Amino acid sequence: MLKTMHFHASPMRLLTWFVVSLFVVLILVTFFPPQFRFAVGIYLPIHIAVHVFSMAVSWLVFAIGWNTHDRERAGTTALLACAFLAVALTDFGHTLSYAGMPDLITPASPEKAINFSLVSRLVAALALLGLAFLPWRPERSRFERYSLMIGTLVLVFLVYWVGLYHPEWLPRTMLPGEGLTNFKIGVEYVLVILHILAAFGFYRRFRQDLSTTWNYLFAASAVMAASQIFNTYYAHPYDTYNLLGHVYRVIGYILLYRGIFIGSIREPYELADRLRGELHASEARLRSMSQRVRGDIEAERKRIARSLHDEMGQDLTALRMDLGWVKNHYSDHQGIVDVTHRMQKTIEGSATAMRRIISDLRPLMLDDLGILAAAKSLIQDYSLRTGLTLDLQSDGNFEDLPDSYQTALYRTLQESLTNIIRHADATRVDIMLLRNDRAIELTVSDNGRGFAEHERGKRDSFGLFGLSERARELNGIFLIDSAPGHGVTIVIRLPAIEEGSTNPQWRTALPID
Repeated sequence: MLKTMHFHASPMRLLTWFVVSLFVVLILVTFFPPQFRFAVGIYLPIHIAVHVFSMAVSWLVFAIGWNTHDRERAGTTALLACAFLAVALTDFGHTLSYAGMPDLITPASPEKAINFSLVSRLVAALALLGLAFLPWRPERSRFERYSLMIGTLVLVFLVYWVGLYHPEWLPRTMLPGEGLTNFKIGVEYVLVILHILAAFGFYRRFRQDLSTTWNYLFAASAVMAASQIFNTYYAHPYDTYNLLGHVYRVIGYILLYRGIFIGSIREPYELADRLRGELHASEARLRSMSQRVRGDIEAERKRIARSLHDEMGQDLTALRMDLGWVKNHYSDHQGIVDVTHRMQKTIEGSATAMRRIISDLRPLMLDDLGILAAAKSLIQDYSLRTGLTLDLQSDGNFEDLPDSYQTALYRTLQESLTNIIRHADATRVDIMLLRNDRAIELTVSDNGRGFAEHERGKRDSFGLFGLSERARELNGIFLIDSAPGHGVTIVIRLPAIEEGSTNPQWRTALPID
């Protein structure tokens, strides 16, 4: 949590200092009167470029918000999108109505441009204020979405109709020779307050969820508040205060686009990358824990098998000796002879069961004689119990394999034979154990009924998954090849180990025949 806080707090700190520096510039500039005025030929291209950029950002915000498919935010983003559609359209009217531009139905004038600009900036301020304080909400219906669109277009139509044909209905905003009216200055300060409130709301949201989106929206609202302050000072459409107001607005729109872009496009990808990293870390931890659990299980099986062999074996041997003594001393007593005969059968059955349990737990032969001897013993046991024809072929020296390799190969063979007996309806199983300077490989193939690819998850998936995890822990490969009516082939392939070494190393991969 502290790392996340630090990661997000750094951009917020930088943006805060950036905003503070812009306000310092604002304060310093206000001490100097706007004596310099630009020529029409210089200022108009700058003004057009600034508002083309602002309109482009507004259109991008509209496009992003309108096409957002986040169900939890669709209602709020649709409202934001429609608001910035209105901003773009009314900003277009402001740009074409500015003093010095060709007539847009009616002659261009400062007041005509100001009327469109006030509406555009008021809608933008209210949209940001709503985004800062209103909770995210889903879209109730597609009717609501298109109703917002229609309502927005109707509002823009009314703004154009009044601004072009009935400007006398509106309060005066600029008087020739006198400058801005109190109404115009008052509206600008209302916009300043709205943007400051929006900046506070975005900062509060940042403190709640530490999203980078709120960093930029906070800075955008603060910079646009400064832009509105410049708009209260200018005395002429082409003076330095007016230019600085537009420059600050461009900076605010850059930050706005950055925030909307991060929130709607880049942040989901960043979240997906972060979740992917957490998933990989969690997978690594689970695999490590699984490896440790399997190691503990194998160690416990080994201990139990050794205890059964040593303690139970000694007890059964003692019983056999005592039973032999009874038979030798009471051979003329038929009743005792019959009882000792039954006891002998019970002891032999118990010894057989104990050997089978030991073999299932952890055959002592695997630790004493190695994988090849243990595999032969396991195959012989399965063949006697099931009647299957099992053929084992081996090539290579397996005596110096590490315990982890021997265990993985034995468990793969044991699980494969168990699955064949339960599900395959096979009559023959071919087993190949191979070691050379390229890899160590165990292949188990049967002539049973096989299965289709989509059935793999339905049959002993956990057992097969455990085998694949064993192979992966040893940097090996676990493969299953099957088709209906063509049996199943299971392969575990482990990295080669030079004889006398414990360091696995992949050479050239072995083909599957």
